[in-house]
Amino acid sequence: MKYAAIAATAFALALSVAGPAAAAQGHIHWTHDGEHWFTQPSPKAGCHTVAQEDEEPARLLRNETNSPIYAYAEADCKGSATLMYPKDHTFEEVRSYHVAF
Repeated sequence: MKYAAIAATAFALALSVAGPAAAAQGHIHWTHDGEHWFTQPSPKAGCHTVAQEDEEPARLLRNETNSPIYAYAEADCKGSATLMYPKDHTFEEVRSYHVAF
């Protein structure tokens, strides 16, 4: 019984000190016009929308992170994706990207 209490306490402690959600190290950069740039530092795993369907898509997106990402021509990471490895870029229209972990 004593060991069960110790195990339960250890498990609860491990849950309480769990780290933050996974995030890529580095930055994602994009531009809609080649002049004004946007930057997302250390993007968390998951979908990130840079332009809605009625907005101008990004014309250049650079993956300056340590993680592969998927770039989508549609918002909310819908439709077909282009795989982008770290330090890769695309000139395709991009409205969203998904950080893979």
